[in-house]
Amino acid sequence: MRTAPLLAAISFVLCSSLSGASAPDWLQALAKKAPPEESGTPPAWVLLDETTVSINESGDTIEHRRVAVRLRTNSGSEFAKGIVYYNGKSDRVQTNKAWLVRNGSAVKDKSGSDWLDTENGTPGSIVDESRKRSINLAEFAVAGDVFGFETQVKTASPVAQLRWGFGWDIPVIEECAQFDLPPGFSIDASTQGAHPLVKSVNPASNSWRWTLHDPSYTPDEPCIAPTAHTDAWLTARIVPPAGHTKFKPATFASWSDVAHWTVALNATQQETSPEISAKVRELTQNSPDTLGKIRALCAYVQNLRYVAANEGLKAGHGYQARKASLVFSRGFGDCKDKANLLCVMLREIGITAYRASALAASGFQVVESCPSPTQFNHAIAAIVVDDSVQLPTVVPTEKWGRLLFFDPTDPYTVVGDLPESIQGTKTHLMTEGSDSLITLPTLSPREGFAFQRKVRLALTPDGDIQASGTITGLGQAGNALRLGIKRVSQPSEMEALVSRQLSDAFRGATINDKKTSDDLVSGRCELSFDCTKKHYVQALPGGVSVVKLDVLSRQMLPIFSEKVRYRPIELPPLDLQDEVILPLPEGQVIEELPRNTRLESPYGTYALTCSTEAGVLTLHRTITLNKVEVPVADYAKLKKFFTDLARADRSSVLLKPKA
Repeated sequence: MRTAPLLAAISFVLCSSLSGASAPDWLQALAKKAPPEESGTPPAWVLLDETTVSINESGDTIEHRRVAVRLRTNSGSEFAKGIVYYNGKSDRVQTNKAWLVRNGSAVKDKSGSDWLDTENGTPGSIVDESRKRSINLAEFAVAGDVFGFETQVKTASPVAQLRWGFGWDIPVIEECAQFDLPPGFSIDASTQGAHPLVKSVNPASNSWRWTLHDPSYTPDEPCIAPTAHTDAWLTARIVPPAGHTKFKPATFASWSDVAHWTVALNATQQETSPEISAKVRELTQNSPDTLGKIRALCAYVQNLRYVAANEGLKAGHGYQARKASLVFSRGFGDCKDKANLLCVMLREIGITAYRASALAASGFQVVESCPSPTQFNHAIAAIVVDDSVQLPTVVPTEKWGRLLFFDPTDPYTVVGDLPESIQGTKTHLMTEGSDSLITLPTLSPREGFAFQRKVRLALTPDGDIQASGTITGLGQAGNALRLGIKRVSQPSEMEALVSRQLSDAFRGATINDKKTSDDLVSGRCELSFDCTKKHYVQALPGGVSVVKLDVLSRQMLPIFSEKVRYRPIELPPLDLQDEVILPLPEGQVIEELPRNTRLESPYGTYALTCSTEAGVLTLHRTITLNKVEVPVADYAKLKKFFTDLARADRSSVLLKPKA
């Protein structure tokens, strides 16, 4: 889904507010315009999404936003609701108004206290200063209405860089971001994305403006590439004139500057304590080697509760970690807190480790030419290891040695693996002299997302079939299975989990037994089961029986049924290895076997082999999907690969009585 505009320090999604006056002139003028020409069947159009960021010589910022949305259908009423996010200590919401215009008149007009003001913390948060104001006018909106809002927020950011994402899930007539700067100031900007931004500069007022026009509409599609989630990106760095001393936000000419700033900000936060030292000794005393010690400390920090505790934002605005001793005593922290504590604990046993910034699952891409901490939204750990540690998440570097990257926030990803959301992205070390970015490894499907499934079948004389098997997940596949198991609270839910691993042909099977096992060192998670399916075998004339061998689900495979594709595709990585064993019933022989097949493409491979030995039929199936971005122009080729795969994968065996 394409995202609404995003400012690093302040995030706005549809915002609404209502009170009792008429709609302002700017909204009335837009409401009087003829509806946009048809482009697909969108539920609504964005007539205007305009944000003006005014920055004074000190760096204080006022962000003013106007939005108007014409509702095309009744279902478009979902766009008549919104949220304003702000920081409870450092930000001040000066204006929040919204209107619903119908036939030239404001039928709803509310502001201020009409909005619901609540915390915006992570569920379970203890302290969080992030807040939101929200309002929902969907119940009052009908097709043809124009919904508009106007907001203004004053803030003081510690960093002179803005990140902006353009694009909605509906057509955009005009969307723009304008920056009004003091005399002598300039902007160093970089743009990315699928749609071009039109840049204009007014020297007289020193206003810099970027505009998007995207009247097209495309429905939601499966497997949208992250780079296509927004139409365009703007990375803008405010540059004061040479010699200017009043500007308070930090500016960065290089990544070394970013490292120096973050190190200075966190210099006092890395102090250990006697309690930390004692815990480290306790956790590592029985570990036979360095890697064992690393795993023990990583597991400890990983299991601390994640809490987005954002107090103290004025002193760092989220870039400063809490003191390691405080996080340890509390037993909770956010991503930077946990990464910082892990580094401190590792140093207790003589292992060098650095906090590292990362960009997780955002649709944005790090712009290396525009150094700033605002380009990241996550923190992980980079651990210096020697040659004895051979893991796929180790990155050799010239300056820092061999770095083992680990995410202590992810509750299930083990040492040697990384969450898929940060694989292949850029990271920056928080240490003096860190003058460049490091690319995090992208794990192969077999390393990062592998399923191994084995099932043994037994036929009964009356046509029933019994299946006993084991499903093993490795890497992020193990995480997915682990999470599914963890969420189970009732026996029926476990049966549903097992059923999801079975093919449609096995739906409704009776689950006789199920059990799980988990190894958080290797990341190996297993689900074992035993089930029975009544009347599974299909009888044909002449004593021939049809036995379907595709007893295992293919639900993890993407389905591409659309005739036309509008946005690029990113295939999910997958290594699937299936083995199905069928001892032939007494007095039965094979009439027909599935054809051995192999398919190869840039998107992945498929292989099916079937063999018999000593009265036992064994089917092997391997499906590998590469994590690749597929352009729209290649959609037909991609669809053909999956069509051929599905056709080859209808595996059944014909049995007949022995002559």
